[in-house]
Amino acid sequence: MDAETVYQVAKALPEEGQKLLYDMLKKDLYSYQQEKKKNRTVLTEEGAIEYLLNTVFNRISIHH
Repeated sequence: MDAETVYQVAKALPEEGQKLLYDMLKKDLYSYQQEKKKNRTVLTEEGAIEYLLNTVFNRISIHH
């Protein structure tokens, strides 16, 4: 049986049966999760300047 067949059968269920099936699937299939895309952090100009001053330039002044 493939997903398309299961989908067609689920659509044919009465509304109460669809709700019950949905709840059962949520409980049993929760372990399958699509890969989440990592959110990229967007720096403001001020944030970028602060980062550079604290990390890059701070290291340079320590070593000299």
